[in-house]
Amino acid sequence: MTSTTSNPDGRHVDRRQDQRARDLARTCFDRPVVVEAGAGTGKTATLVARVLTWVLGPGWDRERARRARSGQPRDDQEVASGVLGRVVAITFTEAAAAEMADRVGQGLRGVAAGAPPIGLPAAELPPDAAARARALLASLDSLEVRTIHSFCARLLQEHAIAAHLHPAFSVDAEGTALRELIEEVVREALIAGYGDDPDPDLMALGEAGTGPQDLVAALQALSEACVTADQLDRDPLQDPVVDTLLAQLWQDLRTVRDHLRALAGTKGRTNLRSLLDDLEDIVDGPTPSLDSAMILARDLLEGRASPLDKLRTGKLTKTERKLLSDTGPLLEAGARIQPVLRILADLDPEALHRTVRVLVPLLRQVEARRHRRGLLTFGDLLARAADLLDRHADVRAGIRQHIDQLLVDEFQDTDPLQCRIVAHLALEGPADSRPGLFIVGDPKQSIYGWRRADLAAYEEFVDKVVAAGGERVRLVVNFRSVPAVLDAVQGALEPIMRPRPGLQPAFQPLLPCDALADAPGFHRAGHQPVEVWSCWVWEDGEPAKRQTKPPVRTLEAQAVARDIARVHAEGVAWSDIAVLFRASTDLPTLVDALRAAGVPYAVSRDRSYFKRREITDAINLVSVVTAPHDQVALVGWLRSAMVGVPDAALLPLWRHGLPRELAALTGPDDSRLSAIQDMLQAAAAELAAIRPPIVGLDRIDGWEHSAMQAVRGLARMRRSLREDACDRFVRCLREESLVELGEAGRYMGTFRLANLDRFFRGLRDGLAEGGDIQAVLRSLREGLAGSREEEEGRPQEAAEDAVQLMTIHKSKGLGFGHVYIVGLDKGSSSSGPGTEVHDGAAWRLLGQQTPAMHIRLDHARRVAAAEQVRLLYVAMTRARQRLVLTGLWPFTSQRQPDVDAARSMIDLLGAWAAVPEDLAAVAVDLEPDVDRLPGPDALLVFPGRVEAPDRETQATAKPGTDQPGIAARARADADRIAAARQAARRRQQRPWTSTASEEAHARLLAEE
Repeated sequence: MTSTTSNPDGRHVDRRQDQRARDLARTCFDRPVVVEAGAGTGKTATLVARVLTWVLGPGWDRERARRARSGQPRDDQEVASGVLGRVVAITFTEAAAAEMADRVGQGLRGVAAGAPPIGLPAAELPPDAAARARALLASLDSLEVRTIHSFCARLLQEHAIAAHLHPAFSVDAEGTALRELIEEVVREALIAGYGDDPDPDLMALGEAGTGPQDLVAALQALSEACVTADQLDRDPLQDPVVDTLLAQLWQDLRTVRDHLRALAGTKGRTNLRSLLDDLEDIVDGPTPSLDSAMILARDLLEGRASPLDKLRTGKLTKTERKLLSDTGPLLEAGARIQPVLRILADLDPEALHRTVRVLVPLLRQVEARRHRRGLLTFGDLLARAADLLDRHADVRAGIRQHIDQLLVDEFQDTDPLQCRIVAHLALEGPADSRPGLFIVGDPKQSIYGWRRADLAAYEEFVDKVVAAGGERVRLVVNFRSVPAVLDAVQGALEPIMRPRPGLQPAFQPLLPCDALADAPGFHRAGHQPVEVWSCWVWEDGEPAKRQTKPPVRTLEAQAVARDIARVHAEGVAWSDIAVLFRASTDLPTLVDALRAAGVPYAVSRDRSYFKRREITDAINLVSVVTAPHDQVALVGWLRSAMVGVPDAALLPLWRHGLPRELAALTGPDDSRLSAIQDMLQAAAAELAAIRPPIVGLDRIDGWEHSAMQAVRGLARMRRSLREDACDRFVRCLREESLVELGEAGRYMGTFRLANLDRFFRGLRDGLAEGGDIQAVLRSLREGLAGSREEEEGRPQEAAEDAVQLMTIHKSKGLGFGHVYIVGLDKGSSSSGPGTEVHDGAAWRLLGQQTPAMHIRLDHARRVAAAEQVRLLYVAMTRARQRLVLTGLWPFTSQRQPDVDAARSMIDLLGAWAAVPEDLAAVAVDLEPDVDRLPGPDALLVFPGRVEAPDRETQATAKPGTDQPGIAARARADADRIAAARQAARRRQQRPWTSTASEEAHARLLAEE
């Protein structure tokens, strides 16, 4: 399917063009260059080759000549430092910046040793390249490789006064300082607004159910979007977009009316005639006012909801399609009408204006306090830097004066602000004062629209570069994947990645490099380089007619885990296997299957860490110790294995007043301990007297004694909180709660222990860094609520060589021998967050949405649909030897999928010829006990068709699995630690004048 097989002549042309592009990227310094580097084409190597070519050749010569003119020292070390210091590379992440600097260093070491890296021809290097490379290595720290945010932060630090910033500003990377400041402002406003002279707007919001946290979320969203109070302080209904919205609505209604006139005078049953009758009376006049349009919208939605819904979904009857010959324009207009009508019908002008009146003064206070404290967000860095460069030509000129080469990586993920910054530095001013500009990106891998990445801004900037005399070239030779994988990428993506200005680039086939041109891919153990798994649940020899997601996800996870274990048995390293997914909601199911199969794994940061029961229990423990009145945490702690109170005892204990006594408990000498013990015994007696007996209570006989022991531990932990340093307090939590000892004996205990160790180390570090205990506790609760991500803890042996689990977004830039893309039938959430801000006119806050936000959301939906195609491209191009695509495939595929309407990636794959159109029929026709069908393009696998034998579900003696006796080993470790602690105390108490051998003598006596 690629041009390597279908068009040999084109293949050679493409390879020649690819080589020309690489040569130009490395050696062209007299004009801007934009390189569009397809997946796996060696983007970083191209960047590094350009940097090395410059600093070893023309850059070195220019720096030496500059120093000669100014009378500065011209020895190699000074020249090396100067040339590197005038190269600025901007990357997308800190990891990418570190990798680029490291790769440049490796390249220089190679040149110094007479072995330049691939892509840097030795014949083109100067005669003294080795000596230059050694000098450059010694000055490598002069090379400036930064993220765009780091670059802007340094720019603002150097020009803080001109940027109207606090000279010692700080960047609130996590947003915690900003949130605390906003909470402070909201708290003060509510105290005043709910006081003796109440604020009617605040009171009205409160009556409508808007609470303090809603106000905090709104102000934080506005601040993070860099919207100022002045920008927000406008009438959202006077925005020009309202007129545009109404004009478009009226035009669409006329279009629908004109097409529905074909129904007039015809027979045949249809409810579209009633809509036609209404429209005949409405749309001939001028575009109505907003008030009139709101009334009309409510009337149409109430009286004509069914025909409007029919036009929105395109589900016309056969009769209607026959009567309405050309339905394209009708359905296109109809799809737009209903959403706009809903916006107008739900519009509450007074509530919108009230929202503005409440938020503007609060936002002004937030701005003033942020300015006084010098508090910036990441978004502020870009906005303030762009504003600084907009206003100060001298600053722009000064920066250009100190840069010879500006390189920008991953430019497809840019936004308008970043484009403004780069344009100011490299596309403006006198031509001889501009630095060389080198842009690298791949619009086919632009997948961060939710982070404001803007493909339209990218295309506009590239057009500016070309207009300024720059070159745009493409890299198409792939060094990662075998031909079978590249054929699959082309077969699946080419039909659906169709060019749309500002939304979607054209698909560009990838060619395998010479070293991989004849590589067969992975064929061992009945596998193929490309596999399609349809994870249907089967009943009576055929796919169940009703497929529900939970059993499908379980089947899929277990099949993936078994297959990974088999592949590893064939000699594939765990770390050369990756499982990619769109979102981490089903990650626990996958992780459980991998654990059960004995497969070690490493999961990137996600929210499942906080959903682990041992972490929830640990957070409840910290809450009970530090926030005595948190009764939700108290219930969780009492029910946990640390305490063991049965659910049936909770009501009697509450009736006896246990929460009150526990909240007041201060230490191990507290007289309340006796009363608490009486309460526990009384509750136990009440439960024992119930007839018939409570089922299962006999298995935890004596629970009141273990609970009392836990309460005594709680008392000691509270005393430690008051009196001890943070490290001793955390140690007290671990020792007194016995949470780790209990979890060690549970299923997958080693993983639970790793999670708890990570938790307590994080708690200790957070407190040691000066964090207030309540702030740390608030952060932990945010994790439970799902607003924070953390990496799950793993046993050390599992972390060293493990299967990589990550979202597709986090896999970008990586490659693995075997890639499983799971859950392809999962779609993204169609409903956006309740609080969202685009700019001062387009926002959704406090339950209200501006008309301008509708336009923005409509565009965002189109961007998300286009991005889903690119996300599939990124996922498929991670594989080197084998690609497995799994999910709940439809029984029959739609060969021409509507990209904009596709709910999931599996819908998009309907156009791929490797998947039969009637997949279910193919599966049913297989022989009994057969669950796969080899094909020329892909192996079709039906994991649920044949029940897997139990013996295949376990990998034998793999690292990271639980071994027998974990609880016993944990007890032994605890005894050993206790003995070591006692020995340390004795040693600490010994006199200074004791002999050096005394300790050894004591140990010998103890061993006898």
